[in-house]
Amino acid sequence: MSNFTSVGYTVYDYLKPVTQNEKIGYCLLFATIVPASVMIGIAPISFTAGKIAADLAIGALAYLIGVTAYQILKYGTEQKNRDFERIKRAADSGDSECQFKLGKFYQDGIGCKRNFANAFEYYSLATKQGNAKAQAALGSCYEHEIGCGKDLKKAFENYGLAAKQNNAEGQAALGACYEHGIHCEKDLKKAFEYYSLAAEQKNAEAEVSIGRCYEYGIYCEKDLKKAFHYYDLAAKQGNAKGQAALGSCYECGIGCEKDIGQAFHYYGLAYKKQDIEVRVALGRLYLSEQKIPQIEEKLSRKKPGQSDAVCRKWRQMKALAFFRDAVKKDLGSSFITNADREAWYSIGLIDEEKKDYKLAYEAYQWAIKPVECETDATRKIRAHAAFRSAVLQEEGRTTTSEWTPLLAALANYAIAVEEYKFLEMPEELQKAQNAHLAATIKLEEAKKAYADLQKRCEVEVD
Repeated sequence: MSNFTSVGYTVYDYLKPVTQNEKIGYCLLFATIVPASVMIGIAPISFTAGKIAADLAIGALAYLIGVTAYQILKYGTEQKNRDFERIKRAADSGDSECQFKLGKFYQDGIGCKRNFANAFEYYSLATKQGNAKAQAALGSCYEHEIGCGKDLKKAFENYGLAAKQNNAEGQAALGACYEHGIHCEKDLKKAFEYYSLAAEQKNAEAEVSIGRCYEYGIYCEKDLKKAFHYYDLAAKQGNAKGQAALGSCYECGIGCEKDIGQAFHYYGLAYKKQDIEVRVALGRLYLSEQKIPQIEEKLSRKKPGQSDAVCRKWRQMKALAFFRDAVKKDLGSSFITNADREAWYSIGLIDEEKKDYKLAYEAYQWAIKPVECETDATRKIRAHAAFRSAVLQEEGRTTTSEWTPLLAALANYAIAVEEYKFLEMPEELQKAQNAHLAATIKLEEAKKAYADLQKRCEVEVD
């Protein structure tokens, strides 16, 4: 910013017209008429004078934008506060719909500070009057400990009450209860039925769930085109899970043609909504060798004319940032998710390529940790991580001790052998078994050499 522009800010900030509107009027006048007159030559002034006028106009325009933005935000806040007060009066008078809305205001901090206890209280009041939306919201409070202690029995009951009144949120939540056995026996038939009812009412969460049913054949015949259709419906409503699932469809060709550009686009939309698992997918795409239009466009702007090696390193660093962002919550945890395992293993590969062997080893060890609901894909990652850990240990990349690395390497080779055997991967299994045998022989030789050294030392002492 030039000195003249600073003067412009100062001058127009300290203008003291009668009203605020007059002040804005002066800003508009100088922001438009003065520069225009200078440019078209109406005002016979020098270049320097013109620059001063233009800089003053920029200052005025900046001030005007600030004033306008402030007024808009102020109006919006005041409007929310007025809505809050109006709805609170109606809620306190016993209006069940306003009691539900007030509960949402307290839960989301609209027109007031967030207060989960107050949200729970007003949801409860509306529920007593049979308000279906409040019943679904109260069920969510009991399930997720929002303003109350966890009580899955009451959560299930309230979801049921809402579902009976054909409330889509209640139907979707009840479907999830039956699918996962939340205070009820698992019943995939009922889960599918309730998901379908909610999806018919365009409930985005239910659309994602019914899409998953069709993708994996959960109480229905597997139909990938229908899965894609429901994910697409949810994504169009801005649902992050639907966007992430649609991105996966485009990445893997599930119910559609593969389209990495579209995959990257939908993963990006989900990422903006703080979807954690999608960060791993974005990292995977950056790390891949695939030409993705959006990434290529960024490279052309940020790294024009650079070599493939430089571009690859840039993609690698972007991928590493996404992976580390995804797993930062894991520190101190005993269990990780399937997505976390992929992220930790990828971090290990990147660090090993950078010759940061200690960091690579630590990442591989995270990838070996237990995962609930493992898939074959993540068991394969565990096997690879265990094998790479063992190689680093055997090469002495992780510690200076003579015995520890070989013993630890044997333990990790054993994990790799077990997993490759389960996954029926004969080539990898043979490689792991050979490495385990070689490490065993090396350990026995080291033990023998150590024993011989001890004997020689004892003879010299005698």
